[in-house]
Amino acid sequence: MSELLDKIRSRGYWNVVIRPTQFVEKRIPEILDLENILRRSQVHMRGWDYPHIDDEYPPVLGLDHIAQEFEWEQFLEIWKLHQSGQFVHLFALREDWAPPRSGVSVVSSGNATVPAALAPGPKLSVVGTVYELTEIFEFAARLAQSVPGDDPFFVRVRLVGLAEHVLFLDDPMNLLFHREYKTAMNEFPYEVTLGRADLMATAKEQAATAAVELFHRFRWNVSLEMIRGIQEKGVR
Repeated sequence: MSELLDKIRSRGYWNVVIRPTQFVEKRIPEILDLENILRRSQVHMRGWDYPHIDDEYPPVLGLDHIAQEFEWEQFLEIWKLHQSGQFVHLFALREDWAPPRSGVSVVSSGNATVPAALAPGPKLSVVGTVYELTEIFEFAARLAQSVPGDDPFFVRVRLVGLAEHVLFLDDPMNLLFHREYKTAMNEFPYEVTLGRADLMATAKEQAATAAVELFHRFRWNVSLEMIRGIQEKGVR
């Protein structure tokens, strides 16, 4: 186990697995094609693409996969793409590593807003989480187009280390919370198995549904329509 993996798991983190439902060891026959497939499937919604490839240190070739791990500020990530078509990605919950930010508000009680930098406890960004889920499912849809075969794709997203995190709005829709939304749940798992065409057609909707399910565990009764509005601000 690498030191970076231990570090990622020491706080909140994402664990993503995307793969065809049938295991075929050399589904992608040529290992040197893996990086091209990954780059073609990348999603560029924000300044940090998904998955990120650090061009300063090229991905490492293993026996049947390529892999990379890197750390820069709040970005701590490990990913691996196998010739079987399986992609595995562990990365830190960035809010747990980022320096305090001013100008972002949560509401602790009543009608008084409290700057996130001053509010106690760990945070989970609503907008950042919606974008992250959207990137994951959009990437899964693109990967499904590039990996040979016609069997369905399995997507599993786990958000681990959530206990005591509070939602905050870093929001292009200028919404504000009027109470604190907090969870005691430590892990949120979400998984689906879809035909490739269905995954490509419904990637954004799958992400929005996952976001609603997650935020409901914080007792925030958010609607799919609101999540779709956040998505529209970020997808391009």
